[in-house]
Amino acid sequence: MNSENKIISYYQAYKLFLVGQSLNIVLPSGTGDLAKVYYGYKWTGVKERMFAVSLIDKLIAIGSILFITPISFYYSGNYTIIVTGLIAFTPFILTYKLNYFFNVHIFHRLIKNISKKIEKINIDMLIQHLKIPPRSIFIAFTLSIAAWIFTYILLHLCFVICGLNIPLHLVVSSIPFLTLGRLFPFTLNGMGSDEALILFLFSNSEDQNMPIIVAAFMYRIILMLLPAIIGIPFILTNNKLNETEIESY
Repeated sequence: MNSENKIISYYQAYKLFLVGQSLNIVLPSGTGDLAKVYYGYKWTGVKERMFAVSLIDKLIAIGSILFITPISFYYSGNYTIIVTGLIAFTPFILTYKLNYFFNVHIFHRLIKNISKKIEKINIDMLIQHLKIPPRSIFIAFTLSIAAWIFTYILLHLCFVICGLNIPLHLVVSSIPFLTLGRLFPFTLNGMGSDEALILFLFSNSEDQNMPIIVAAFMYRIILMLLPAIIGIPFILTNNKLNETEIESY
């Protein structure tokens, strides 16, 4: 957000993260991370850039899986992990280079037609804001890769707490599948599918099923539910809008 000029503080960014976690509890496939744009716009008065940056942020989080796949491949030898990483990275590249497609006549006309139908957002401005400096992109990817690794170290700790002897490298090698498993649209932020996938990947016997399920729920509570609860007050205290403001958005 601040690559061109300062728009948002770290505190506001953290509040937006918490709001996104709260919205993820009720919205499928982690789309709360995009729905939080509404609150970011109300706090900053910046609409198109807030949406563009939130979209890029989400795609970086997914795309950074590609850079973890070499570790996963080293331990598993499973080539599908590399394919999974490439698939995860593709939406980021297509979106980040969208301004190049904008210069192609057929895409230019298509985007113009979409822009005419969407009066609330300036598509031209939105596309321009998708172009974020490479240095910021590099830092964001680096942070995202580190975040995924620490996230699944937390899952490993939950396994340890529940008395499970599941090696850390096995957890790390499963990161691509676990991460993309959250994106299934038929559950709320992967609820259900997340736990089922963890059970499928790490259970070797029926005796392990219950401890793995307990560890998975413990992991979800720490990682998602607690931040979501903290974010609820920010939604409630920043949602007192009149009808004119809502319609203008």
